[in-house]
Amino acid sequence: MEDLERNEKTLDNKIEKKKQELERQEKRLSTLQSVRPACMDEYERLQLNTLYQSYLDKFRNLEFLENELEAYYIAEQDKMEAQERRLKKMQKRLKWVKVDMRQGGGAHEGGPEGGP
Repeated sequence: MEDLERNEKTLDNKIEKKKQELERQEKRLSTLQSVRPACMDEYERLQLNTLYQSYLDKFRNLEFLENELEAYYIAEQDKMEAQERRLKKMQKRLKWVKVDMRQGGGAHEGGPEGGP
């Protein structure tokens, strides 16, 4: 019976020691989790630099493409205006030819532009 009691006390002591050790380890874990690694600031700075460089590249590309698109629209507008001028000039010539044919059908020198 004494052996049983002694074993029980020994086991109780071991259990208590393990509980205390567990508490210490949990406190240590919580401390370690709250501590910021020394290199973390440098890591974040480098990461931020990398992200900023990526942002700059994308921004420059976007600016370039927007300028190219604007130049394309301007060129297209110029083409449309030139086409419109040619069309009006052709309409004017056609009108002049119709008027000339009604008035006698002879070939006249010059035209609406004043040239031969």
